[in-house]
Formats: sequence, C-alpha cells, structure tokens
Amino acid sequence: MMPTYPVTDYGVKPNYQTSQTAAIQAVIDQCHAAGGGQITFPKGYYHTGGLRLYSDMTYIYKAGLGSWAVRI
Repeated sequence: MMPTYPVTDYGVKPNYQTSQTAAIQAVIDQCHAAGGGQITFPKGYYHTGGLRLYSDMTYIYKAGLGSWAVRI
C-alpha cells in the first residue's frame, strides 16, 4: 500500500489569495523522497505556480461529491 500525503496535513491551505506553491512542492518532494505515494487535495481552490511533478505518484483531487485522480 502506498503512503498517503494529505496536503492540508503539511500546512497547505485552500484559498484564492495566497500562493501555495512552496508548500505543495514540499509535499511533492517529501512523497518523491519516500519513493512515491498518493497526494490528496481536499475540496477547494489552491493558488499555485509551476510545480515539478514526479512519477510513481497519484494526485487525488476531491471535488463536491466525487473526486478524480491523476497518476504520473
């Protein structure tokens, strides 16, 4: 089973005003260093710039009553 990294457990806050780029990248980098896993984003808007994504990770975005995932 792959470890799960909920971004809000690492200080990422869904909002429109404040960029979350550095905080989200830190979660991605930690997941990458551990060999991969699932990074989950609760429902919300995440203001971000460019992010470096890695393989062996699944990005899960919660939206309304459902969710969707991107496997890289």
